[in-house]
Amino acid sequence: MRDAIARKFERTQGVRVDPEREITVCCGSTEAMMASMMGIINPGDEVVIFEPHYENYGPDAILSGATPRFVQLRRRTGALTAMNCCAPSVPAPSDIVNTPNNPTGKVFSREELEFIPRSLRALECVRVTDEIYEHIIYDGTRHISMASLDGMRDRTITINACRRLTA
Repeated sequence: MRDAIARKFERTQGVRVDPEREITVCCGSTEAMMASMMGIINPGDEVVIFEPHYENYGPDAILSGATPRFVQLRRRTGALTAMNCCAPSVPAPSDIVNTPNNPTGKVFSREELEFIPRSLRALECVRVTDEIYEHIIYDGTRHISMASLDGMRDRTITINACRRLTA
């Protein structure tokens, strides 16, 4: 199963991963998110969470010992965008990027994904990306995994699942 996941990720995102060392199979994306956060967060850390967000992210951060720091995405020309979000004043050791976003359906562009580390002043933080809705996109939009961007592969934990489309 891990070999198949590795092949799929390389085929769709252009990122080669070692199925023995870099893929963990969990019983669901919620559990994978929680396990990832518990593994990288230290008590007292802050985790940046973009709003609007999936309802579990804040409680997951708290249960992991962190303080959630919510960053509101702003509207620009009718679309939610990270390009004009309010940047926190100090870097956080981790953030959560959900693309395509639940609940809005917002798909972050390559430009936005590249901007997020710069805007958060946290180039070295670990990005936890919830990409479970990668195939639920419209209008010719293409899902881009944060792990596929230059310099992000080793600082991104990608959460995905056998999604509702295949059930």
